[in-house]
Amino acid sequence: MASVDPVVYTSVDNDRLTDDWRIVAPGPRGEVRRTIDPRPQGFEHCVHSGIDAGLQPCPGIVVGHGLVHVGGTDRAGAYDLASGKLLRGIRTHDGRTLTPVGFRAAPGTIVYESATPSRPGRTFVLDGGGAGGEEVLLRHPAAAGAEYDTGAGRVLRVGGRVVVTPAHVSGDDARRQPRMASFAPGPD
Repeated sequence: MASVDPVVYTSVDNDRLTDDWRIVAPGPRGEVRRTIDPRPQGFEHCVHSGIDAGLQPCPGIVVGHGLVHVGGTDRAGAYDLASGKLLRGIRTHDGRTLTPVGFRAAPGTIVYESATPSRPGRTFVLDGGGAGGEEVLLRHPAAAGAEYDTGAGRVLRVGGRVVVTPAHVSGDDARRQPRMASFAPGPD
């Protein structure tokens, strides 16, 4: 389940699972209002997080302002719910994961760009201008190693703060695995 208002969810083929998936938005009477297939643009189901039984949250998909914001390995984009067309998108060239975490009133998708072992992540707004037109909201501090070690398992934006947690925790205290990284703009 990507959203409950409006209702938007992902569906998968029983046999091919996440190799054959769609984003579905039903209408007010339960009929299919829109089906979006983001696979031709290179998007993977729920940012390649796999599937669980039942309706699970789908990391990497945020719904708002008539748009479905989709993320993935090296890309993010915004699809129009009315037409199903990709309105804007961006790609990275270093394999970082881009995860939509929210939106601004108009127009813009707030995106978390994951860290690499040597470079910290960042949070930016992807607007209608496309590549190069993004507005950087926050360059994360030089704690790239700790941020990278979270694996960007789950990413949320709450009150202007970006919170990154690992998808799994090993329980091995000797590894000093980060449990959470949180980033927010400093005082002006």
